[in-house]
Amino acid sequence: MKWLRLYYEILDDTKISEMSDKEFRIWILLMCYASEVDNDGQITQDEVQISWRIREKLDDVVSALNKLNELEILVKNNGNLQFKSWQKRQYKSDDSKERQKHSRMSRRCHGVVTHSEESRGDTDTEENRIDSNSDFVSNLKEIYTWIDIDTELIKMRGWLAAHKGRRLTQRFAVNWLNKIDKPLGGENKKEW
Repeated sequence: MKWLRLYYEILDDTKISEMSDKEFRIWILLMCYASEVDNDGQITQDEVQISWRIREKLDDVVSALNKLNELEILVKNNGNLQFKSWQKRQYKSDDSKERQKHSRMSRRCHGVVTHSEESRGDTDTEENRIDSNSDFVSNLKEIYTWIDIDTELIKMRGWLAAHKGRRLTQRFAVNWLNKIDKPLGGENKKEW
C-alpha cells in the first residue's frame, strides 16, 4: 500500500490557514492522488479527470486548484500540475524493502528465522527441527520475554500430534509465537 507524509506543522502554517475546509479536503485528496500516480508530485490529468478521480464537484476542484496555485502549493508546470515541494516533503527514502531487509538482518543476528527467510521446500530438515535445549530455544526465550516458551512448546507438540504430517520446525515455532499478543502492562512476563 502506498502512503504519503503529512506533517503536523500544517496546524500553524499560514498558507494552510487561508484554505477553506473544502479546499483543505481537496488538497489532501490531490496529494493522495499524486502519491498514487507516483510521478514526483506531478498530476498530468485535467480538472475533469481529477474531479472524477477524487469524487468532488468540478467547480470545487477548479476553485481549490486556483487557491492552491495562488498559495504556491501547486503550480502549473508544462501544462501539468506540480506540487511545489513534493521532493522535499515526499522523499522516497522510506523504502519498505530496505526496512524489511534491516529487520531480517537483526533477527538473523539473534538466531530467529522466519518463514519468509527459510526455503519453503526444505522445512523439515534435521537442522530446522527444534530440540528443547537448543540455542534456537534459548534465543526465543531472550526475544519473546513475555511468553513462557517451554509451555508454548508443549502446546505446539500437542497441536502437532493432532495434525499428522506436520513437524516442529523453527518456522512453525516462530509463526506460533508471533500470533501471541504482547501484554500491554510491561516488557517482562514476570511483572504479571
